[in-house]
Amino acid sequence: EDILNRLTEKDFSNRTTKLYVLVKADLLLRMGEYEAALPFLKNAIEYNKGLTRKRAMFIYAQVLERLGRYNEAYNAYNDVKKKHPDYIMEFNAVLNMARCYQGTSMEPIKKEIDRLLKRASNEQYKDRIYYTMGKLHWRRGDKDKAMEYYQMAIDESTRNGIDKAEALLALGDIY
Repeated sequence: EDILNRLTEKDFSNRTTKLYVLVKADLLLRMGEYEAALPFLKNAIEYNKGLTRKRAMFIYAQVLERLGRYNEAYNAYNDVKKKHPDYIMEFNAVLNMARCYQGTSMEPIKKEIDRLLKRASNEQYKDRIYYTMGKLHWRRGDKDKAMEYYQMAIDESTRNGIDKAEALLALGDIY
């Protein structure tokens, strides 16, 4: 940590700068310094290509969401989606976009969620999809709709794991 704090991007070649910004961002995230990690993640996105860039973009979006910057996070997740990542990353980007959605009309996000629900490959993830929708409605102040989605998440749970537990806890918190 000490060594990393003394170094800057200028101390490295182009090749090692790619690694430095990733390592520095990782260190800052592990220390809980989310705001300070953002510029390093931005540079990681700029300097890297392929899967590493997509992962850096996804983490950047997660950090924005964690900081409560929902509009920026929504756009960042959408940027990840546009890069055609692997299916799991795209699935999670869409769910996270739904959670960050700030628009007044629910139609755009409902369309995305309906698309996910129709895919046979998402049958085992319906509980996560409904839980995410419950979380979105809860954040928007629609308690009844949140409860409805949390209950659907519980009912659709096929794995009886953490997703079901989260939905049960969320529903319990409402009561």
